[in-house]
Amino acid sequence: MMKPNYKQGNIVNLMSSLLQGLGAHSRYPQLDRTLSKEIKKASNVVLVVIDGLGADSLRKLPQGSFLRKYYYRTLTTVFPSTTTAAITTFLTGVSPQEHGFVAWYMKLKEFGGEVVIILPYITKEGKPLSHSVSLKMPRSLFEQVPVPTYLILKRRYYESRYNHLLGGKAHFLGYRAAKLAEFAQATQKAILSPGRKYIYTYWSRFDDLSHWYGKESREARQHLWELDGALERLAGKLLGTNTLLLITADHGQISTTKEKTIILEQHPQFLNCLTASLCGEARAAMFYVHPEKRKQFEQYVQKKWGNYCQLSTSSELLQQGYFGLHQPHPSLKDRIGDYILIPQSNYIFKEHTISKKHPFLVGHHGGLSREEMEVPLVKVVLL
Repeated sequence: MMKPNYKQGNIVNLMSSLLQGLGAHSRYPQLDRTLSKEIKKASNVVLVVIDGLGADSLRKLPQGSFLRKYYYRTLTTVFPSTTTAAITTFLTGVSPQEHGFVAWYMKLKEFGGEVVIILPYITKEGKPLSHSVSLKMPRSLFEQVPVPTYLILKRRYYESRYNHLLGGKAHFLGYRAAKLAEFAQATQKAILSPGRKYIYTYWSRFDDLSHWYGKESREARQHLWELDGALERLAGKLLGTNTLLLITADHGQISTTKEKTIILEQHPQFLNCLTASLCGEARAAMFYVHPEKRKQFEQYVQKKWGNYCQLSTSSELLQQGYFGLHQPHPSLKDRIGDYILIPQSNYIFKEHTISKKHPFLVGHHGGLSREEMEVPLVKVVLL
């Protein structure tokens, strides 16, 4: 199990290099001097985030592939190794400890203690959240850097309140889901606009396919090869534009089986200890426990799952620096629950029995395995 090191080799250090290279400030150490110099010299600095692309998946591409050819180094992501936590780091430049957006499912006191999904900005049951409720969010990276900025997302993603809040003053360019050509065209359009600029662009299809079928599936591997080709063609069109193209990911994935799926609905004694439904991630499950039932909770976990789960209090992981450095977000302690269970091997936690409404997914992330924590950094200098 890998503990993230926020002082070196982490995605937050990449963001520190970007911030400082673009003329802003960061309290985190930069990734390396060479990259920082290249950022300062570039007319166009482009960060492409490929959701779910672990370093292990990139290494399985053919040797002559574009992403393999320009592979620069391996980074670690944040904890939990999940989209909500990592994307907020990409959009703010700070760790989950500071920005406070730690998981797909979070219990938020701002919404009366409801468990919510912050990226689509809805409750766990699918009810839209009120836009009038104020969430304390760190300053958007797009508002920190003194250059024009662009945010390139699926069109429906930009409709999310989350992306509006963290999109800041960035120019938005959208593309239709799964349309690689539109994704590349929007990125090219931003790069060819006048002046020096920073461009953030995000692609989620590889993560979607890896969840549904597994990262080793024909569907996921074929798509990654298609994406590799699309990025190579894009780079070819940008020669002579003095563009620095940086490609990375928010997390990797593990693949699991139904036999290694722990379904909490089948453990009523365990559920009786809780004050809220499952929060966090399948690979970093956060639990809110009745104060008088803590001992019962711990004993149940050790007896049933002790051989393949790490049980920690949330405060222990916070004190040990798993979530980041510097002053914690004022709501962080409320959002990480009382205990965090991190499955080992390829076990996962699932709230409900597998059904059409609650389907089985092969791919998961959020935990501390090398597969989930290591992401690639690809660097292409297009002079």
